[in-house]
Amino acid sequence: PNKKGLIEVEDAKLEAISHDMILIRDKKGRFTKLKVGDAVYLGYLTGISSEKGEALFTLNTCGIIEQVSIKVFLKN
Repeated sequence: PNKKGLIEVEDAKLEAISHDMILIRDKKGRFTKLKVGDAVYLGYLTGISSEKGEALFTLNTCGIIEQVSIKVFLKN
């Protein structure tokens, strides 16, 4: 269980990105600023690519280590 109330990456949206930080919104609408190394539910933010508009996370799901990325969604 997520007792610490950490952001859950699978259900989150990447709202903003810079070279050293991201702004992410969870499914409940809460915003969180994160830097590389900050904890999320079941893992950590491991990389930021502002050029690609992408944040990279390493998660440990039931003993399986996986890399997850989420991208900024841009409206035209």
